[in-house]
Amino acid sequence: MVSDQELGNDLVELGACPYNILGVPERSDEYKQAFRALILKNHPDKNVDKQGSKEITQRLNYAKDCLDRREWKDAY
Repeated sequence: MVSDQELGNDLVELGACPYNILGVPERSDEYKQAFRALILKNHPDKNVDKQGSKEITQRLNYAKDCLDRREWKDAY
């Protein structure tokens, strides 16, 4: 799991709301289901030939980490 400092910096650099990254409505509790579906679809081990799958997976992980932490989730 990434540290709070790394998580905050990375999300600011991404410039995106974690809900938007996961493609769910804001304040939705469906983000865990969306994360699972997207991570299976875009995981680098399943998509060896796909360019950028590692970066997509990192973005998805940051978004889920953000929403899993109450203090970060409340900010969104």
